Amino acid sequence: MWNEPFIEKDETGSDFAILLMDTQGNFDSATTTGQNATIFAFSSLLSSVVILNTMKNVSEDVLQYLQLFASYALIATGNAGETDPQNFQSLVFLLRDFDFDDYEYGYYDDETVPPNQEKNFKKENLDSKENQPEETKLTHEFITRSYQNVGVYAMPHPGKKFTRAKEPKAELLDEDFVEHLQEFVWRMLTKKKIFKTVAGQKVS
Repeated sequence: MWNEPFIEKDETGSDFAILLMDTQGNFDSATTTGQNATIFAFSSLLSSVVILNTMKNVSEDVLQYLQLFASYALIATGNAGETDPQNFQSLVFLLRDFDFDDYEYGYYDDETVPPNQEKNFKKENLDSKENQPEETKLTHEFITRSYQNVGVYAMPHPGKKFTRAKEPKAELLDEDFVEHLQEFVWRMLTKKKIFKTVAGQKVS
């Protein structure tokens, strides 16, 4: 947890605090499925916005794990077997090293796509489809129903000069990466500035 809150004003002029929290990574060789589920469940219960950092794409196995992990959190709220949007507010997939030619870098959700982009990565890859196998369809529906908002940020690679440098420095980062990193942070701290609620009530 960052060692101090960021104090902002809401639309009425009242103070509220933004708390930043990082967790241990999931899907590695050092943690069990149960430990990963616990980390994700606590993150979803504590946070108004959960940012899931993953590589290049949202794979089916990641979505299946998330379905399992979200189920743990629902058990903790007493809503096992159902999805209540009041429990989970916003989930953002941060796709590192994104390299799909059909999509621009930037943010996608149900209403938003990057400028000059016609196809919507979120709708085409996360929403359920009629022609999907039933198990896959149910997984996609569970994830998109469990959160009030699900979004995707397609992030470019930071650049080989940076990743291969013996002493990586900010000036070695690609301009595209710097531009989108700034946009991502701005979007998370302004557009995604969401009050934490439990059962529809703001948390003090």
